[in-house]
Amino acid sequence: MLNKRSELFRSLFVLFIFLALCWAFQYGDILGLRPRIFHVFRQADCLSLTDNYYHGNWNFFQPSLHILFSDNQTTGKSAGEFPLLYYFVAILWKIFGKHEYIFRLVTIGFSLAGMYALYKLVYAILKDYFWALASAVLLFCSPIYAYYTNNFLVNVPAFSLMLIALYYFYLFWQSGKNKHFYICMALFLLAGLFKISSLLSFVVIGVIYLAEVSKLVRFKKEGLVFSQPRKQLFPFLIVLVGVSSWYLYANYYSNLHGGKYTYNGTASYWSETKAERKGAYDSVKEFMLYQIYSVATFVYLIACLIILAINFHKISMIWRITIPLLLLGYTTFIMLFFYSLNGHDYYHIDFLLIPVIINLAFLHYLSVNEIWALKSVSLKVFFSFFILYNVLYCSNNMHMRYWQTADDEKLYRQVFAPKTDLDLWNWYAWSYPNGSLEQVTPTLRAMGIKRDDVFLCPNDESFSIHLYLMDQKGFTNMQGALVDSAAISTRIRNGAKYMEVSDTTTLNEPRLRPYIHHEIKRFGNLRIYDLSPYKVDIKS
Repeated sequence: MLNKRSELFRSLFVLFIFLALCWAFQYGDILGLRPRIFHVFRQADCLSLTDNYYHGNWNFFQPSLHILFSDNQTTGKSAGEFPLLYYFVAILWKIFGKHEYIFRLVTIGFSLAGMYALYKLVYAILKDYFWALASAVLLFCSPIYAYYTNNFLVNVPAFSLMLIALYYFYLFWQSGKNKHFYICMALFLLAGLFKISSLLSFVVIGVIYLAEVSKLVRFKKEGLVFSQPRKQLFPFLIVLVGVSSWYLYANYYSNLHGGKYTYNGTASYWSETKAERKGAYDSVKEFMLYQIYSVATFVYLIACLIILAINFHKISMIWRITIPLLLLGYTTFIMLFFYSLNGHDYYHIDFLLIPVIINLAFLHYLSVNEIWALKSVSLKVFFSFFILYNVLYCSNNMHMRYWQTADDEKLYRQVFAPKTDLDLWNWYAWSYPNGSLEQVTPTLRAMGIKRDDVFLCPNDESFSIHLYLMDQKGFTNMQGALVDSAAISTRIRNGAKYMEVSDTTTLNEPRLRPYIHHEIKRFGNLRIYDLSPYKVDIKS
């Protein structure tokens, strides 16, 4: 009974620390915000899929967006990642009302579960509560992890499911019970359906299976990890078949209807021009590295890696295989998706597993070979200050991402961020153009404009930003769909009723000039134009 109470207390303390970090990262102020600032493009896609389920399209296997780019420009049917999260949030909206903060809370819940699983995993290996909690907090101090935890993308849920899967794999490793292995593989299946890149650790486990079955490597002093290899092969196959089946269906569905909102191909290093490669290198140097972790954390991780390399013969076989495979996997990903280095920070969330494993492998090495260091009070105090610095670093990054930094704050902010990073986030906050779009929907409904009345959004070069924020079906200028007056004329002929212009400096463009004579509403920086008279002109 005492042990159960003690474990409950520690679990509640982990929850308290998680909530404290949420407070430090200003989640309370962010919860009520619409999708905005960085990668609002992808956020709007996720919310658009959710919203279309919510508005009555309850066929799980027929996801759709607001943009009418499918079925001869009459529907938004398209599929990418497995839409279970979007479907689940749509059900919650149906029960509690459409509130975007519900989506954010669901994603935060996944993150808490993943962080708790990491805490349990590290404690199970090290038997030290301090290092278990510190390891989990260090993960949360990655700015990309903290930012997308309170967001609408599936990357953090997929990563969290992967962490939980790894915890169950450890239980299986220790006990040999197949039930733990089956749970592990079920979690990997769901993680892979959400984001296929989250299967990197699944691949590592597959290599461990093959190495042991082939009798190339022995991982345990007594017994085998996979004592029933034929029976235990089946769950691996289910994961591979399940994930492959969905993505084959998604490709079939999107091709059938003719619209694709995801890019599933590669853009490798070798296909990039010299200028594009330089842009990627500059992005890494001036932006990307600071979004993954603080410089101090990179120094710590590199030091851990060097010590592990020097003492390679002393570390456990599991780390000797896992770390090189993870590094090789990440390198392969970078070479195949080189464009991801150019500002696409969320692509790299799944690879936060690498610092997690390097840190865990280093602490495990200390627990086996230098136990005095792991138990050192001085080292724990020093590491506590290191964690505190990272909390402040991440909190500073979160503030810069959402709010423009005042002049009298800039000196303080630059303690935790280089000037290039501060200037970039300031520019994003200053130039954010969608404030009016976030609030215009009630006004449109009051004007008698229905959700299915087709809008043209010539200033939007995404699939979903303007259409989702207004909650209107229609067309954007994605991939030049409204590039000239002829394209706009075609959309009007096919049923477009209204045009929304958010950048008034474009009103003199030749493509827009013929269609701005019937303004019906001004709302902030928005101009709404009636296109019905032009439909008559086109027909005549």
